[in-house]
Amino acid sequence: MEVDKALGAPSSEDEELEEEPRPRRFRPVYLESKQWYSRDRRLARVWKAAEKYKRGMVELYGHPLDGLRDDADDGMDED
Repeated sequence: MEVDKALGAPSSEDEELEEEPRPRRFRPVYLESKQWYSRDRRLARVWKAAEKYKRGMVELYGHPLDGLRDDADDGMDED
């Protein structure tokens, strides 16, 4: 329009030429799942030590639920 050009307002043609291309943003699809499914090395070390301790306690004292399992088996045989 003549009024826009006279006022010095940019026309739609000028706006299209002035836009610079935006850089593409890097968004990997599975980056979040990689983060959430990874394990901490310290946690793996603590878990390994806890398993070793648990095995030692079971060897020393037996499994804590063995007595309950025996009682449950005895109750089922009586029927």
